[in-house]
Amino acid sequence: MLKITIYSSFFLTLLFIISACSQDQTDTKDTLQSADGALATIERMEGRFMDLINNNPGSAELNPVMRALVEEYRVFGDQHPDHELAPEMLFRSANLRADGLKEFQSAINMFNRIRRAYPDSPQAERSLFLIAYTQAEFLSDYEQARKHYELFLEIYPESDLAESVSVMLEFLGRDINEIISNFEEE
Repeated sequence: MLKITIYSSFFLTLLFIISACSQDQTDTKDTLQSADGALATIERMEGRFMDLINNNPGSAELNPVMRALVEEYRVFGDQHPDHELAPEMLFRSANLRADGLKEFQSAINMFNRIRRAYPDSPQAERSLFLIAYTQAEFLSDYEQARKHYELFLEIYPESDLAESVSVMLEFLGRDINEIISNFEEE
C-alpha cells in the first residue's frame, strides 16, 4: 500500500509539473500576439482614438483610449522588435506620451530606447530632436536640451531639421517677448 501511495504521489506531482509547464507555454502563446493581429488591434484603436478627437474631444473616454493605444504601441515594439514597424510603433508610443498624456520623462525614456535599439532608423533622428525639444519646451531643462540639440547637429548635419535646430539653439531659454523685440529692432 505504501508503494502505491508513493507512486501515486510521484505521479500526481509529475502531472502537476507537466500541467503547469503546459499552461505556461499556452499563456506565452496567447500573450505573444501575431504581428498582423497586433497591427489590426492598433488600427482599430487608432480609429477609435481619431473618432474621439474629431467628434468628441471632451469625452471622458479619450484619456483611457489614448493610454491603451500608447500601451499597444509599446507592446508591439516589445513583442516584435525585429518587425519593420517596431521603431515606428515605439515612436508613436513616445510621441503620444509627450503630446497627449504630458508624460514627458516617460516619453524621453522611450525616445532614448528607440535611439539605442534602432540607431539607423528615421525614428532615431526624430527621437533625438524630440528629446531636445521636450527638454527645452516642456521641462525647461535648457542645459540638457542644448546638449541634445548639439548632438543632433553632430550626428545629423544634413537633416531637414538641422536649420531649425540651429535656430532653436540660438534662442534656447530666451523669453518669447525678448525674441520678438529683437526681430522688431532688426
